[in-house]
Amino acid sequence: MDFEKALELLIPPPLVPYEVPQGDGWSTIERKLNTPLPRDYKQFIERYGSGRIDEFLSILNPFSSNKHRNLLWQMEMQLGTLRELKEGGTEVVPFEFFPSPGGLLPFGLTDNGDVLYWLTVGQPDIWPVAVNEGRSPEWDTYQVGMVEFLWKILGRQDSCKIFPSDFPSSSLSFVPSVKPK
Repeated sequence: MDFEKALELLIPPPLVPYEVPQGDGWSTIERKLNTPLPRDYKQFIERYGSGRIDEFLSILNPFSSNKHRNLLWQMEMQLGTLRELKEGGTEVVPFEFFPSPGGLLPFGLTDNGDVLYWLTVGQPDIWPVAVNEGRSPEWDTYQVGMVEFLWKILGRQDSCKIFPSDFPSSSLSFVPSVKPK
């Protein structure tokens, strides 16, 4: 199944996405991370840019000018916070941290403070998804890529015990970020 096309049927992308890669943008980001990123993630960013899904979920964009939605800034922030919690014994984190093999690499955030991660096991195109509940040690994992995960959750083919029961809504949408004036 073409999950990218199926996702576009659920949440049509904006006509003009905001904050998409220019020139060798992906090469620069992947050099900084020292790893390729999943193809479905890159296609998502190219089609949707920065914005929010159903006014609840944001996919981190390495080209975002908003540090709170920027993949690189959030990677440092989220992994730093998790390390502190794990080392302080206040939270059980059952995974390593990126760049360790199989380590967590954040790619999304919810308005409730939940974080969506890739488990960087094997080739990037097959990285599974792990969701950590905000302010909680709860984890939920999925053996699918990012776009398939989104399609299953948004299309109600699967559920995430960490997300609220009213997500996704019946009026599902993608609201793009807008360029500041």
